[in-house]
Amino acid sequence: MRSWRIPSQTRPGVEYTVKEENGSWSCTCPHYAYRRTTCKHIVMVQAELLAPRIRYVNHPLVREDTIEDRKYQRRFVERALEANTLAVLPTALGKTVIAELVAAELLHRYPGCRVLLMAPTKPLVLQHRDSVIKHLRLGEDEVAAVTGRRLEGPMSGETPK
Repeated sequence: MRSWRIPSQTRPGVEYTVKEENGSWSCTCPHYAYRRTTCKHIVMVQAELLAPRIRYVNHPLVREDTIEDRKYQRRFVERALEANTLAVLPTALGKTVIAELVAAELLHRYPGCRVLLMAPTKPLVLQHRDSVIKHLRLGEDEVAAVTGRRLEGPMSGETPK
């Protein structure tokens, strides 16, 4: 038999006990006592038990608890460390994180080396810089954003007016 103490959300200082024995659930709250149906306390405990624990990347250059460890991203990182790699993924699946993890490993393996991340727009370059600072154990003075702007005039190929 397992049991959990759950504080009441409506009655300060009151706790209920949720018990599970051989797949059968019970609770000491009034809802369960009167109705003998699954109450919110039982649901809370079950959700906690079934929820997957978030695992984070553990690396000397990655800040603790900042990057979730995802198997598909690890596979990309492993391949990118072996050979040139192009990661084609939909938005929000972690292309930046993959690049950061590759950078972290290269910086760890080869102290003093430099890594260049490229992006097509200035806002994306700045977003990548902020993300690198947030996720990797690098100071703001160690991460640079290099951007340019479109030249105007004779050097850009335009004819002067």
